[in-house]
Amino acid sequence: MMLFMLLGVCAVMLSGAGAVFEEQLGLNKSLGILVTIALSLAVMVVGLKGVFAVNTFVVPMMILFSLILFFLSVKLPGFIEQVVIIPYAEDGWKAVIGPFSYTALNLSLAQAILVPVAAEIKDDNTVKWGGILGGIALTLILLSSHLTLIMLPGFETFEIPMAVVMKQLAAGLYWIFVLIVYGEIFTSVIGNIFGLERQIQKYVKLPSLLVVSLLFLICYFISLIDYGTLLSILYPVFGYISLIFIVLLWMKPVNVINK
Repeated sequence: MMLFMLLGVCAVMLSGAGAVFEEQLGLNKSLGILVTIALSLAVMVVGLKGVFAVNTFVVPMMILFSLILFFLSVKLPGFIEQVVIIPYAEDGWKAVIGPFSYTALNLSLAQAILVPVAAEIKDDNTVKWGGILGGIALTLILLSSHLTLIMLPGFETFEIPMAVVMKQLAAGLYWIFVLIVYGEIFTSVIGNIFGLERQIQKYVKLPSLLVVSLLFLICYFISLIDYGTLLSILYPVFGYISLIFIVLLWMKPVNVINK
């Protein structure tokens, strides 16, 4: 089930990369997907060091630009009013469980990179603090993104709404931010593919490049579906599955202690 989820999320991220090319650059979506696959293959050839190198640059930049957008949004008139407004949710219980399922989704997907990395690093403390600091960083990005997007009317109509906000508030940084958004999508792609490849190698001994190429071939055809459509269908389903996964993780230590 986790392998299927990683494959689906990887397809979503590839579709997102295509959306960046299409919506922000005015280029063909398939071109964006193929460029991303080509760059990912180059990184995967390098291996774990390549995955680390890309994340070391992109993640701090994403945090920085998210905070910049947040501080620019705070200065806009009516910011406080927008923060305290609780909009009417037509989907009822889905709106209540949504934050928890999304959190569970992120936690479960993190295992794709944390588990193989932990096996290779062999230092539990390093992996533990990597997870903690990574979680804090993700929280900062999500909170600042939320407080930014509430100032964009009809943000749900855009594929990459944060880029639209940047264009409106700080046009001089727009192209840099588009590159950072693409980089963030790119890191998600290589992280998921890295985890998938490591898991599959446990069951089927094939050349890494062949496994990665086959995975990208499957993801390519799925990613041709619109980014927004994939997000709205796959993420909620994977989120609910992840909630069950998190509960099972909590139960495991309890069972061990009882024994």
